[in-house]
Amino acid sequence: MAKNNIRDWDTTASNNTDIAGIGIQGTNLPSNFDNALRTVMKQVADVDSGVEPVKDTWSFCDTVDTTKKFRFDGGALTTATTRVYTVPNATTTLAGLGVAQTFTEKQIVSGTSASETERMMDVRDARTTVGGIGNAVFSVARQNSNNPAVTIGNDGNNAGLIGADNATLRIGKWVSGVFTDAIQVLTTGVTNFLGNITGPSDFNISNGNGEEIVLENSTGRVLLRSNSTTLVRVDASGTVIVPNTTFEGTVTAGNGAVSGSAASPTLSFGGSTGWYRTASVLRATYNGTGAMDISDTAVSIPGTFTVGNGAVSGSASAPTVAFGTGIGWYRTATTLRATYNSTAVLDITDTAFTVLSNATVTSLGTYNSTTATGANLVVQSTGLLQRSTSALKYKDDVQTVAGSMVDAFLSLSGVTYKSKCEGDDASKRHIGMIADYAAAAGLIELVTYNEEGEIEGFQYDRCVPLLLEAVKALRDRVSALEGN
Repeated sequence: MAKNNIRDWDTTASNNTDIAGIGIQGTNLPSNFDNALRTVMKQVADVDSGVEPVKDTWSFCDTVDTTKKFRFDGGALTTATTRVYTVPNATTTLAGLGVAQTFTEKQIVSGTSASETERMMDVRDARTTVGGIGNAVFSVARQNSNNPAVTIGNDGNNAGLIGADNATLRIGKWVSGVFTDAIQVLTTGVTNFLGNITGPSDFNISNGNGEEIVLENSTGRVLLRSNSTTLVRVDASGTVIVPNTTFEGTVTAGNGAVSGSAASPTLSFGGSTGWYRTASVLRATYNGTGAMDISDTAVSIPGTFTVGNGAVSGSASAPTVAFGTGIGWYRTATTLRATYNSTAVLDITDTAFTVLSNATVTSLGTYNSTTATGANLVVQSTGLLQRSTSALKYKDDVQTVAGSMVDAFLSLSGVTYKSKCEGDDASKRHIGMIADYAAAAGLIELVTYNEEGEIEGFQYDRCVPLLLEAVKALRDRVSALEGN
């Protein structure tokens, strides 16, 4: 094979028998060697001028240690393509793809395409970690330190990350070497916005759990939302609107001192309607007129207080006036009803005050108010509280107690017993009567029954008439024996 260029030269000397077809086998004419030498010089010149390339198998070595070698590889080039690498006008070191590299001078990446797909620089992460792991991809170290000041990466779930390493992340602008903060993300997780927030669309601040603050660019309003429901709205005029008036916790308006007036309340719902504080009360105002005063001892309403529209509204689980879920007041077809934990506990009508379900009535004030007058309150089996009376105007068909009833009463026995009632001390003995025994003796007038006709109690106060008749009979008998 003719050795037409340097690439054709053989590493075995005996195989190099010609130069571009000019024989140099030792048996050729001397002129062949002159022509061969000139041809060799041309082939070298072709390489030097770039006409003929050399193979990428050529290697270079260290001047001292020749075992230290390197070579260039052109295998990745497109067929029939020449690539040119320009050496910078400086003594420098080549950067590699598969090795960690330290750049000691700034690098400028200058692109020519305006297409987003033609990015000027791509840093790709080939790791396979998932599940919210923070993968650092690109970082900028702190001054005179190997510790990163800011890191750009991903979380393994297709989301990008930008953050500072245990330091405040400052985002802003440079002007003439002076940095001005627009946003600060502190190490505590608090984010400070130090400049104006403007843009073509709304600005949302969210905690990721459905709660968010929305700055509406088109209206200038500020919205506080929970799961897409607006809880508080601040209009561009400064008016604060709370669609849902159920609060949990403390709501503070003002600084605790006397503030506001009827015409300009501290907590305003528009114009002269709202709340303000006087020297002695919290006052509600409507259209500049005081409507209600609240102090630590009283609620004073000079006019009419109306809740609802007068129609049936609300339910046990969603009362019209609510003090929490299922706690408050609502209107039924016939009563005003109180509910607690979604259970109806109290009904009020124009004629009755009814405690519902298993609720009880407790009044420490009633207990502390004492009198020497005998008891006159009766609790019926329906729970109805009634005053006990004795005037003739409340009685009809009056008859004297029959002697047989006195005899039946005297057949009864007083007993001691231990109570099974929930409110009693089970270890204590009591003195009393057995209502069942009175009923068996035919004294049903002394017995109380429930709505199912079951025996419930013994009317001790009704024993007085029977005892009176028994004493009178005994008196007559004694008088007869004494001959009076």
